[in-house]
Amino acid sequence: MHVVSPSKQAETVAKGVALLSGILVGCLYASFGRSVAIQWFSSTKGPNVEFTTVPSTTPGQVINETARFLVSDDTTMADTLAKRIKILCWVHNNDPEANLIDAIKKTWGNRCTGFITITTKGVNSTDVFNIPNGKDSANLENAYRFIYNNFSSKYDWFLKTTGYSYVVMENLRFKLFAYDPLKSVGVGLALNNTKRQTYLSEKAGYALSKEALRKLIKGFDTGVECKNATKLHNNEHRIGICMSEAKIHFAKSTDANDKQLFYDKFLDDFLMPDPNVKLPYPWYQDYKVNHFLDSASNHSIAFCDISWHQMYVMEFLIYQLRPYGLETEMPPLPYVVSYAD
Repeated sequence: MHVVSPSKQAETVAKGVALLSGILVGCLYASFGRSVAIQWFSSTKGPNVEFTTVPSTTPGQVINETARFLVSDDTTMADTLAKRIKILCWVHNNDPEANLIDAIKKTWGNRCTGFITITTKGVNSTDVFNIPNGKDSANLENAYRFIYNNFSSKYDWFLKTTGYSYVVMENLRFKLFAYDPLKSVGVGLALNNTKRQTYLSEKAGYALSKEALRKLIKGFDTGVECKNATKLHNNEHRIGICMSEAKIHFAKSTDANDKQLFYDKFLDDFLMPDPNVKLPYPWYQDYKVNHFLDSASNHSIAFCDISWHQMYVMEFLIYQLRPYGLETEMPPLPYVVSYAD
């Protein structure tokens, strides 16, 4: 058995004591040095350095609840269009989440001229209306009639969403500027079903002009094809048939550069890199860019399948985040499109 001599034991103990003493002294020195450094930097004798502290919030205080224009943007044009183009935004959802409606009101819905929710559940209020289902119309026809009877004289355009869309209202007004609300026009993502019937996507959301809304209501009452379409369970296709019979024109779904404005699927699915896309450089294949990224408009309007959490994320990214040193060029307003009814 190996026996440690008393001198070795004493040496080991001394080393341990020295190590612990060094750690203790180091901690005390670091603490003292930090306080001295702070005093030195903050004194008039030190370099010209300022320390900025962020005050703590009071209990229950909410900071930046709506994140509206926290940067110094010039909103003159946006404000002018908002006064000229009056839009009623209405969410049609049979059982909407309270958090969802609250998030819309605090984000993009706050930029609508007016905002209401139509549902089959809940209690009526100043901006929530309980409309029961009809026999075949699954509530939607009754909702359109309610909108027309109560709001058609107050607004120029009527934006319908299911509540899971985020809409950049400034870009929508920029798009709507080219169209006369007294002509029957629908603005949204125009799609075709298997029978080549054109309809507007509900997921992306769409806006109807005042005249288009009037013609749609008339089509509910007099249109033969529209009445037969009430048997369909797909709201988009049913209303699409009614709009077609009412001769409602669908505006171009893209911008002046033929880039997409409305999205009826997850934005990440649309923009994420696609491994099937081939670039002309074989040694650079680990970076495969989805061609859809270049197909998205800089003035995109509506994004679908947005949760109430993501509403606030979108709000920050669009209205607060700015790359330093870049200035956005504002394109001219579009020419007015003429439709002959």
